[in-house]
Amino acid sequence: MPLAHTKITCNLDIADGNAYLDYVQVPDGSMNITAQFAYSSLDADVTVSLQQSLDGSNFDNVTDMLLDKDDTSATLNVMNVLTTWVRFYVQVGAAKTGTIKDCYFSFN
Repeated sequence: MPLAHTKITCNLDIADGNAYLDYVQVPDGSMNITAQFAYSSLDADVTVSLQQSLDGSNFDNVTDMLLDKDDTSATLNVMNVLTTWVRFYVQVGAAKTGTIKDCYFSFN
């Protein structure tokens, strides 16, 4: 099965607090998800939680990852996720500044 790619332009200002990113429909038959975040100028680590949904309304956590303040990108690979929709919940924690620019998804 070929990879399907999607980009979410976030331009999420960390100063605005916790946020949900737009949800993305998972292509039929895809069970493996790779997500890469591009971000800048974080003054503290930020937690992002991958969430899944079968109905597009009720989302549940699958796993968490940290966006390292000393880096500018982070990648998450999740295998064997059978779902219809995914999104990320951004928890800024102690961070007060920075921007999450984009989130790129690949499915297969």
